[in-house]
Order: sequence, then C-alpha cells, then structure tokens
Amino acid sequence: MFVHLVHPYSLWRIRMILGYVKRFRDHIASLTPTGENAQIAKEVLLDVVDCSGIELDRLDTVLGEVYQSIQGANG
Repeated sequence: MFVHLVHPYSLWRIRMILGYVKRFRDHIASLTPTGENAQIAKEVLLDVVDCSGIELDRLDTVLGEVYQSIQGANG
C-alpha cells in the first residue's frame, strides 16, 4: 500500500494534497455559519477531517522526513 512513497514525485504529490486538506479544514473552521444548515454542514465537514483517525500535522511531519531521506538517497 505504501509502495508509492518510494518515488519522490508521488510522495511530493501526497504531501501537496495533505496540505490542501489542512488548508480546507482550517478555512472551514474559520467560517461563521449564518443558518442552521450552514452550521450543520460546517460541523459535518470538520468531523470528517477531525474524526478520520489521521493527525494531519504528524503525518505531514513524517512524510516530510521520508521525503528528505528519499531526496538524500537520490541526490
């Protein structure tokens, strides 16, 4: 499952996507919903990310270290 992490391009793309998810989550958290439906949608979107079982900051740190080690091995 993690074979794609050996190639620097794939790992870089995964890190980029992870950054987009983090930015989206932070943006949604900063919004002020005006109605009940908007509040429900905000809470659902935040729960999807927060309750996924993945700590985005830690995963980014680990993937960054893997990326650096791959760059060192290839360079």
